[in-house]
Formats: sequence, structure tokens, C-alpha cells
Amino acid sequence: MRRPPGEAGVIQISRMKFKRPLWQGFSVAPLTIPVVYVAWALIFWKDPTPKQEFSDFTSYAVYAWVFGFSIVIFTSYSVSAIIGIPLFIMLKRLNKVSFWWMVLLAALIGAGISIVIFLLAMKIGAEFRGNLLPEIARFFLIGGVLGSMVAAVFCRIVGITSQSRGQPGPSH
Repeated sequence: MRRPPGEAGVIQISRMKFKRPLWQGFSVAPLTIPVVYVAWALIFWKDPTPKQEFSDFTSYAVYAWVFGFSIVIFTSYSVSAIIGIPLFIMLKRLNKVSFWWMVLLAALIGAGISIVIFLLAMKIGAEFRGNLLPEIARFFLIGGVLGSMVAAVFCRIVGITSQSRGQPGPSH
């Protein structure tokens, strides 16, 4: 069976009309996790090093915060590009592009990635003491919530609602 010239090996996702271009959703939605990280750090993170006067950027906690923030940004965008775009294309092919499909699958992906990061951090740090199962459950929950937040922001930006009939629904 011969394809028309414009469709030779190219996945056509342009048939769906979205409120905004997909690139805007894929470029803005991954920022959800760094924003949550910043909010969490500003509210809960305390500097364990002694206070020194006139020390601008010498605190260990500040270095750790900046390093953590860099890792969070890199991971968020990497997962969105490597897993999120193919996930969206797969859902489009199956005619399942809807808010709930996106959020559910992103929650599972986020939970899985969070556990992988936790296990990698344990392997690198190798100083974990305590029961491992509650920590894995906690990271599973945190990753699931963060993944679903990114998907919800993506859906809101591009205008995907609970419909999956080939057209996104009206945004409210």
C-alpha cells in the first residue's frame, strides 16, 4: 500500500486542533517539577552549616540546592522528551489523547523514574540505613504526583480535555 507523498514515514499529529502548539506544552510543562522543587526548598530546606557573615555563596546547602535544581531541570526535560513525546504519539495513534490518559500514564512514568533515581542515589551514596520499602513507596508517590502534575499542565497548555474523539474539547 502506497502512502501519499506528505505522509511517508511521518506521524501526522497535526490533524488534531489544539489551543496552542505542542512545542509550547513540551517546553513549559516540564518546568512544573523545578517550580515545585524551588517551593519545597524555600519552605522546608534548612541550611545545616554554621552562618558566616559576608559569605555570599559559600554555604554547602546552597551548592547542594543549585546542584539539585540542575539535576531536577535536566531530568524533567529529559523524561519529557525521551518518554513524553513518544507517549503522546502513541496515544494519538490509539485515539486515546485525553486528559485522564495523559495524567494516568505520566503518573506511572513519574513514579518509575523517581524510584530509579532513588535507587541510583542509594547506589552512589551507599549509606542508607533503615527500612527500604517505605522509602520506595514515598518516592513512588512523589514521582507519581510530579508526573501527573506535568501532564496536567501540558494538557492545560495545549487544550486537551477529557475527550479522546480526535478533537480536544473546549477549555473552560
